[in-house]
Order: sequence, then C-alpha cells, then structure tokens
Amino acid sequence: MTHVVAILSALGTPALLAPLLVRARRRLPARWWTRLAGVVCLVPLSAPWALAGTRHPLAIVLVAILGGIVMLKAIDWLACPRQADHPVRVGLALTFWPSLQIEDVGIRIPGMRRRLTVASGRLASGAVRVALGLALTAVGQSLGVAEGSLWLDGSLKAMEIYLLGGGANDLMVAALGLAGYRGTDAFRYPILAHSVLDFWSRYNVWIHRWLKRHVFEPIGRRRRRPVLGILAVFAVSGLLHEYLLLPAAPDLLGWQCTFFGLHGLGAIAGAGLGRSYRAITGRRVPRPLAIAATLGFVLATAPIFIHCLDRFVDLHRDLGGWVLKMAVEPSPA
Repeated sequence: MTHVVAILSALGTPALLAPLLVRARRRLPARWWTRLAGVVCLVPLSAPWALAGTRHPLAIVLVAILGGIVMLKAIDWLACPRQADHPVRVGLALTFWPSLQIEDVGIRIPGMRRRLTVASGRLASGAVRVALGLALTAVGQSLGVAEGSLWLDGSLKAMEIYLLGGGANDLMVAALGLAGYRGTDAFRYPILAHSVLDFWSRYNVWIHRWLKRHVFEPIGRRRRRPVLGILAVFAVSGLLHEYLLLPAAPDLLGWQCTFFGLHGLGAIAGAGLGRSYRAITGRRVPRPLAIAATLGFVLATAPIFIHCLDRFVDLHRDLGGWVLKMAVEPSPA
C-alpha cells in the first residue's frame, strides 16, 4: 500500500501543482518560478524508485514509463503555460490522456455519423493488426527463432512491436472516437518510412513532436544547426530510454544510448547519401529503394533494442507461448 501511495503521489504532483504554478508565474521572480517548475517536472521520475528492490522488474519499467510520460507532459505544459485553459483540461493533459501536447486534449468530433465512421475503420484495422502481431509471436515461439538466429529473432520481434503497437493505437483512436473525442495517432505506418528521420516521426508521433518542439527547435532551427539538433534529439531520446531501464536493470546502462546514437548517425548519413545521389543523378532516390534501405537499417539495429526488451518480456517465449497455450488448450465443456 505504501508503494502505491508513493507512486500515485509522484505521478500526480504535476497535475495538482501546475495550475498553481501558472498563477504564481506573474507573482514570483522568474528564477524562482523556473526552479519550482523544474522540480515539478522531475518529481514523476521518482515513481519507479518506490518499487526498487522488488522482484517484479516489468512492473518497475511500466511505472518508469508512466513517470516519463507525465514528466514530458509537465514540461510541455509548463514551457508555455496558459491561464485560459480549463483546470479539467490541464489535469487530463498532465495525467494519461493519449497525447503529450495539451492542444490535443479534449478535441470533440462533431456528429455521431462521423464518430462511427472513424471508430469503425480504426476498430477493424486495429483488430487485424493485433491479431497478426499475436500470430507472429506464436510463430516465433513455435519455430524457436531465438535459438536459430539472433538477428532473425530481433527482426521478427520488431515487426511484432510494429503490428501490436499500431493495432493498439488504432483501437485507442476507435475508443476515443466512440466517446466523441479525436485521438492523436502514435503510429503512422513506420514500415513505409523512407529515411531514419521519417521512421521515427511515424513510429512514435507523440515523442517525435515533443522532441521536435523542445529539443530540435531551440537547437537545430533557431540556432540554425540542424545536424547538432538531430544529434541532440537522439541523445535525449537515448537518455529517456536509459531512465526507463535503470531502476530495474542497471547492468543494461548504455545499451539504449548506443541504439539511439546509431540511429542519429544513420539519420545524418542517410540525408548525406540522399543529397549525393541527387547531385549525381539529378533526381531523388527512388522511394521503394529508400524504404527498403530504411527498413534494412532499422532491422539490422533492432537486436540492440530487443536485447533490453527481452529482459522484461520476451515476445516469443512469454506472449507467443501464451498465444500457443490458448490456441492448443481445449475449451472447457
């Protein structure tokens, strides 16, 4: 019970204090307000440490993910506070409403017919993608892919994450649509990405937009240093992922920074190769070739990320094994 109270207190701090900080901004000196806002943003990061030492590493990681999400939401809100926003809307934005930007919170979909149209299409798409993802996990488990090839195992799991994540995204948008709200997509068909940057803008739209607003814009655009801005974005992303794993598995320190560092270098190298190709041929790289090269790079580096994921949940052994068990077990009479 003590753990639950500590976790909820850490995660709920920004939602409780942010409206007060917005009002206090005009009364406190800038330096004091900035310090207070910084503390409010960092409090959610303490949530997973309430579970440190327990025998449930997956639970620690899930709480760390929640803490990271709330922290990012708090930074986005406190960076540009607006007193005109309704307190309920601010509270939703700083908890677990499915978007990181407050302007995406509580947008209504007019008309029941439009809501049903959005919900029905996404519901069908989400169900198909989740079913395919679960089927792939079962295939990977039944064929023993992990024992045969580390790269094939990692590549297959990357595809499963894409299908399961994209399917969950569609189901979320469908549920919000039925409730009368427009949901912000987190996945936009990353399998069709034509560059590393395009892949990450499609794979996790929420994080991409947040990093673009708070990291790339100040460095890459305002200071006119796009290469430095891109490297900073992938460095921050790597550090955020390191935080997710650190409370549960300190020995994995460095793996996520390596993965995202490679993708940062790959993004810059890919842009350079694209410019060289255009200078030589006078036209852009053919889209099918660009998509194939991007997908190959992502799958080649996927085992680094999957190695960390396997520590907490093995998509083949755990999820795939469960699917096989449910499919093989006879139903009770």
